[in-house]
Amino acid sequence: MPVIELEITSIDDSRFVELVASFVSHYAKLYSPGMVRVIHVDNWFGERWLGFAGKILGAAGVRNRNINDATLPSPPFRPSRIKTALTHYRATDGRYIKAESTLSGLHAEKSGAQFWHLFRPGLYCWYSGNTLSNTTGSLMIYEVTRDGSSGWYVLFDRKMDWQVTRTTNVSREECTRIAERSRGAESTEPADARESPS
Repeated sequence: MPVIELEITSIDDSRFVELVASFVSHYAKLYSPGMVRVIHVDNWFGERWLGFAGKILGAAGVRNRNINDATLPSPPFRPSRIKTALTHYRATDGRYIKAESTLSGLHAEKSGAQFWHLFRPGLYCWYSGNTLSNTTGSLMIYEVTRDGSSGWYVLFDRKMDWQVTRTTNVSREECTRIAERSRGAESTEPADARESPS
């Protein structure tokens, strides 16, 4: 059973949501953050969202060029794109307890030049919805600590089953191992730490 369980909505492929829960649970176990926030976006989003802060008065987009940095901006998804935002807090026994579901304040309307950075330590995860119709899915995770932040992105394609097809700032081999374990496949090599970006 995953450490973090996610709700399956009418626009989701249940297998994809279970896969996302496996990834979120893996990193929650690995890093033991005090908070895990999982945000369900209405549709697919590309890797350009990784480190993206938004636009200033219609100009070119502003991006954090160093994904492993002191702070990362909250990706500026429109509030209407956010289906749910589930927050889980780690209890003293290590289990994660789900708080009441609310829309994420991270994605409230902002002025054109206002960027919100993630300062509160925790694991922030965004995953794509509409996977019943789409044959692609996406997952983006930011780890925020008091010492700094890092983020990574995983793209999935559905063929016979959901498969990792592209990764940014995390090794594809590691993500494939996590996906295989979520299918109950035997892992030949433990993924006990996130590999350094190449």
